[in-house]
This record gives sequence, C-alpha cells and structure tokens, in this order.
Amino acid sequence: MSAPTPPQSPQQPQRPAEQNPQNSGKNGEPRGSGSGPGASGSGASGPGRGKPLTDEQRSALSMARLFALALLVVVLLAVFAPPWPWPILVTVLAAATVVLGVVSLVRLRKAKVRGLPVLSTLIGMIMAAFMTLSSAGQLVFWEAYQDFAECRSSAITQQATQLCQARLEQAIETRTQELMDSVRP
Repeated sequence: MSAPTPPQSPQQPQRPAEQNPQNSGKNGEPRGSGSGPGASGSGASGPGRGKPLTDEQRSALSMARLFALALLVVVLLAVFAPPWPWPILVTVLAAATVVLGVVSLVRLRKAKVRGLPVLSTLIGMIMAAFMTLSSAGQLVFWEAYQDFAECRSSAITQQATQLCQARLEQAIETRTQELMDSVRP
C-alpha cells in the first residue's frame, strides 16, 4: 500500500517577463534588460538618462571634476597643517577654489546638468568658502601665529608645547581686543 499524496495547490502558469508585473520595470520593460535608470551599459548616459552627453555637458562635468580635485588639495593642505608660511598658500588656494566652484556651477547650469554634480559642487563651494574664511583668520593674527610656529619648533616637551599654545591664545585675545577697540567709536 502506498502512502497518500498530499493535495497539491493549483499552480498558476508563469507569464513571460514582459507581462509579469513583478519582473518588469517602467513602461513594461523587463528588469535587467540593459536600459533604464539601473542599467550599467557601456554607453555614456547624460542628464536625460539614456541620452549621450553633449560636448557642453562633458566640458561642464570636467570643470566640476577639476573643482573637486582643487578642493581635495586644499583640504589635504589644511589637514596636514604645514609650517607657518604655508597657511597663506592654503588661503589663496581656497579662495581660488571658490572661484573655480562658481565657474563650475555656472557651466553646469548652462549645460542643463542636474542632480549630483550640481549638489556636490554647491556643498564643495560651501566647504571652500568656510576654509577660505578660517585660513584667512590666520592672516589677521599673522604675528601671533608666526611666534607660535617659532615657539613650537623649539618646544621639546609636552609642557613646552602647552605653554606655546597658551601664548598663542593670549596673543589672539590681545589682538582681538585691539581690533575691537579700533572699530568702536
């Protein structure tokens, strides 16, 4: 005697990929067909998704890449904190990066590029402007930072380094007070 077989549920016939709503993308195209937003084809697609880039768009995106590279250089120079006269270079490069960002943004808008390149350029411009202002602050306190650099180069112990830091803070406070007094009527 054989064991009873369990009842089987009725199976629905499989529809082709084009008709199955679970396997199709927008406009009834099958998913993974090589076209559409998620496609990873070898052809370049422009801002219109699927359209080739124009020369103007390529030029604008190239300018945006140059801006990103300049911003990276400025950030690296600022992070590695070079010895004293070099922060002047950081200030100049940061200001030039802001100008490059403006030019890049204008070209992107003129070429009608939308999305991530425009957003990243805007964020990068804000970073470059902030870095320009913060590094320019060192120029206002030129003498204090020059003295700090000399003190720090001769400091051997941690205590000597802290003394240099305290002198810098005192010099900045004194210079700020002088500037505030000269501005007040």
